[in-house]
Amino acid sequence: MQPEEAKQEAVAFLRESMQHEKLDWPAVPEPVATECAGGANGVRFEYMVTVDSKIDPERLARSYEAFWRSRGLNVRPAEEDFGKYGIVYGATARADGKPWGAFEFSQRGVNLYAYSQCVNGSPNDYEG
Repeated sequence: MQPEEAKQEAVAFLRESMQHEKLDWPAVPEPVATECAGGANGVRFEYMVTVDSKIDPERLARSYEAFWRSRGLNVRPAEEDFGKYGIVYGATARADGKPWGAFEFSQRGVNLYAYSQCVNGSPNDYEG
């Protein structure tokens, strides 16, 4: 797979994930080129969108977990209690041969991530 194809797949995954819930989503940003997970050679592209909104983070987390599972991803949820700041619900969702995602949801808002598949290249190839 070529880098542009990997980006297109990740953007499609991100858009589909954004459409799953009706929030005031921003435009899809330019990606950040990062090293591949697990020390593999190559580059992957990371996208992040944020929404500052009062939400029910637990309901939203369960909704995304079910949505990503329905898309064939292996979802690993987590939650952490930050005391007076509330509970942050997070998850990673992965599958071989597909873009994957992650989220962090709290009473203060939403962070939604999409990661492309790993492709040939280096993050240095994409520096400013």
